[in-house]
Amino acid sequence: MAVGVNIVSDFDSKGIKKAISDFQKLEGAGNKATFGLRTFDKAVTNGIKNLAKFGAVAAVAAGVIGKQLIDAASDLEESQSKVNVVFGESAKAVTDFASTAATSMGISKQAALEATGTYGNLLQAFGVAQPQAVEMSTTLVQLAGDLASFNNTSVDDAIQALRSGLSGETEPLKRFGVAINDVRLKQEALNLG
Repeated sequence: MAVGVNIVSDFDSKGIKKAISDFQKLEGAGNKATFGLRTFDKAVTNGIKNLAKFGAVAAVAAGVIGKQLIDAASDLEESQSKVNVVFGESAKAVTDFASTAATSMGISKQAALEATGTYGNLLQAFGVAQPQAVEMSTTLVQLAGDLASFNNTSVDDAIQALRSGLSGETEPLKRFGVAINDVRLKQEALNLG
């Protein structure tokens, strides 16, 4: 926007008033331009700050998600290693079972491997051979899935209750409708010879 300043050389009052008026217009236009630049500068600065905040939040979110993925992969690898050690040559059957656990029971492969490995370790400590421990462990994980579904609870709760029952703690099983007492246990042992 061009603003002209007329200066009359004969210095009459009319010319001086016109020059003052023109200078005031020029000052007003300058103030408007300065205000516009300041407003634009603030908008750009706020935009950059907001972009930086968004970038920082995105970076933190990516870091959290990345850590969770690494942790999940590590947990899966540790559970697979446990299964390999506990079941030895029979580990492939457990891994195959765990691979279908998500669709058949609604639990992750890692959770199925972990539970089966824990049951297998416990059963072998009781003297059950590896092949039988594989079958019993996978059956117990399936049973935990059924118990959880029937009783509207988590599979983890059912897995822990069954593990407690195998260890002789019958109280956690009662919430699933399983009541085992010493007399009944001895009678069943007698029936099985």
